[in-house]
Amino acid sequence: MSDMPLAQIEAYKKRMGWTLPFVSSRGTSFAEDCGAGGGFMLSVFLRDGADVYRTYSTTARGVDRLVFFHNILDLCPYGRQEDWEDSRRLAAAPHLRLNG
Repeated sequence: MSDMPLAQIEAYKKRMGWTLPFVSSRGTSFAEDCGAGGGFMLSVFLRDGADVYRTYSTTARGVDRLVFFHNILDLCPYGRQEDWEDSRRLAAAPHLRLNG
């Protein structure tokens, strides 16, 4: 599901060789109704006949699992070095030093 125009989605699918069906919510209030608020949101839906259930959703940092390099940076000692992170925390942890 995307708010992009369906023609744009279909062109990208064709270029990538994808066969998975995509749908567009362009021109509807779907994204707003789901709480995406103009940003990116990951939602998982389950359809059971005519009923549709949203079984999972996340925004902001929860969506980062889709971006591989963020997963790697999150494992590194200095992380992503974002403004809110204290990347100097290792200086106060001499017990982590391997060279004595």
